[in-house]
Amino acid sequence: MQKQDAVAIATRFIADQVGPELIHPVVGRLVVEEEFVSEHELAWIVPFNSVAFLEDGDFDKACIPSVIAVPRNGLPAFLPPSSLPVREFLDEVVAGGGDLGEWTGTAPEPPAIPASVHEQVRHGHLDPETGNFTGGHTRGDGPR
Repeated sequence: MQKQDAVAIATRFIADQVGPELIHPVVGRLVVEEEFVSEHELAWIVPFNSVAFLEDGDFDKACIPSVIAVPRNGLPAFLPPSSLPVREFLDEVVAGGGDLGEWTGTAPEPPAIPASVHEQVRHGHLDPETGNFTGGHTRGDGPR
């Protein structure tokens, strides 16, 4: 994936949120800041903001968050968390195994627990050998 591909994907991401004209109902026209697009081993980092903020410095029209991460492996673009600088966030993802799935909505579903297990946990069961009730939320101690 090249820079222009990442910019196109980020632009589509914005359009999916505000419409094809890239006009937000509150802050006005949005643009990708192509000159500040940068690479990380996991994703392209694509900044965007409102024209009102970029040209006039109008903080009331600033976009927060204002960066789109475009994964290099073809996963969907997403808004990274704003609690960390984007590079630091991506570095932490790399350190944790490099899976952006949970951030892009493509993480695998956890395995389902059979209903019988849920019922046993919720209601407990009667141990046929001892006659004691074990488990269940109403009485979780079981035999001692």
